Amino acid sequence: MTNDLPLTSNRRKVVFVIAVTVLFCLPVLTIAQYIAHLRHDERDTWLYAYYGQQITRGFVLYEQLWDNKPPGMYWVNAAGSWLSGGSITGTIALCAAASAGACGVAFAAARRLYGWSTAGAVTAMAAVYLFLYPYHVGGNRPATFFALTELAAFLFYCRSFHPSRPAWVSLLPAGLCAGLSVWFKQTGMAVAAGIVLHHVFCAARASMPAGTIIRRLLTFAAGWALAVGAAAGLLAITSDLGWAWHAVVAYNHRIVATGAAPGGWLRWFGQRQHEAMLALPAILAAATVLHPIVRWLWPDRRSPVVDDEGSRPPGLLFVLWAWLVAAVVLALAGPYQRSAYWGIALPPLVMLSGHGVFLVLRSGRAAGMERPAIHVVVFVLWAGVMLLVPLVAQVREFARQRWLANSDAGHAQFAATVQAVRDHSRPGDALFVWEYNPKLYWASERSPAIRYFGATVAEQLGAAGQALMDETCALIEEAAPKVIVADPNRVPLTPGRRGNGGLSLRDFPRWLRAHYHHPESDRLSHVWVRND
Repeated sequence: MTNDLPLTSNRRKVVFVIAVTVLFCLPVLTIAQYIAHLRHDERDTWLYAYYGQQITRGFVLYEQLWDNKPPGMYWVNAAGSWLSGGSITGTIALCAAASAGACGVAFAAARRLYGWSTAGAVTAMAAVYLFLYPYHVGGNRPATFFALTELAAFLFYCRSFHPSRPAWVSLLPAGLCAGLSVWFKQTGMAVAAGIVLHHVFCAARASMPAGTIIRRLLTFAAGWALAVGAAAGLLAITSDLGWAWHAVVAYNHRIVATGAAPGGWLRWFGQRQHEAMLALPAILAAATVLHPIVRWLWPDRRSPVVDDEGSRPPGLLFVLWAWLVAAVVLALAGPYQRSAYWGIALPPLVMLSGHGVFLVLRSGRAAGMERPAIHVVVFVLWAGVMLLVPLVAQVREFARQRWLANSDAGHAQFAATVQAVRDHSRPGDALFVWEYNPKLYWASERSPAIRYFGATVAEQLGAAGQALMDETCALIEEAAPKVIVADPNRVPLTPGRRGNGGLSLRDFPRWLRAHYHHPESDRLSHVWVRND
């Protein structure tokens, strides 16, 4: 019976950690999901949902449904639309599953590296910090699935160092998950960069034989190439690789090369909401750097605490920091200064802060000590107070979104526009919306008139987008959609006027006025119906 006591005690600890973690994460994730899917300012969600729905109806991605993002989100939405019979419910379920999966993978990775207690803390921080509303993770956005694939790649990479298992068994799926990240973001290479740099670090320290490092890198690269090659193969079968390259690579290169994207990342760093929301993981991450310095200045002469929590990669701290730095660099490489770009840095930040939690908990485990040390108790209380800042912010945003959902702010005009489109067209008719308003396409249930989703595609290039604007106008005139939505107060429909970016519409305003009319010029001057 005496021999069973430690086992029973450990089982109780495991059950307690899992129960507390689940009870904490469920309401936090529920609030985050509500904000993510019902937020008033979300527009890209409806683009992914609409394109996914149209793919299930036979439209071809990039050739007929053009956008400058990788195909992953459109395939996810196509699957969600198929699962729920054309509604967005299936996609919401997939996003919720991916969000919960990201927390589960974070738990598994932390459990392997640090043990049950730290795993519970890491999962709680993942539930809070991964899904903060400014970063658009958790909803129908690429970052939701990007976070899952990056964390999964890291988990498999950590498993590849298990002494009783062949490394390739874990390295191949690690590369596969890292490659899947590229399905969702062009910048989805942070964890891959961290893993490659970690092998370079191990080679410099001679902690692994050169032949082993080469074999490991080749295995990881094979998994990555398999995922990327699968995306290219699916596009070759279901779409057109030329149009895909034009949209995902060439167009984004033009935005950067022409300088059309605005500058000023320093403004982002000056926003206090980010400092306050991310203070706890940022401090814990900084502590992981200061800790070795403190140990060097004040060496501990006591007997070291023996870890019994499995195997860790050599230089674990290096791979975590390399992953985070790569994510920050890739976020800065984005063409626009948007908070959502920083979603790619949240998974490594959470895992790195978990390393900080582990260092605190380990320092309190003196030999034979059954109760936590006082500094561990103080740390837990301090961390709980720090967690209140993002939690309160989430609750406030939750309340704000509920108020907006129940108010009439903007809803009446939108509903009137949708009704006008439906009244003056049939389900098989085409629609073109000049400005970026994907929800209008979705709510109107009409087909896209041309491959480009509004004139924003050309306007984003500034002066360099004139050729694309000419093509857009020519395609609209050729398609002659039943309804065009273009606000005369925002779109230069007067001949001779130039639009956003100084672009000219040539003869398009004359053509529009000659072939279209306003059904209700006093109330819906932005709705144009073809003269049939």
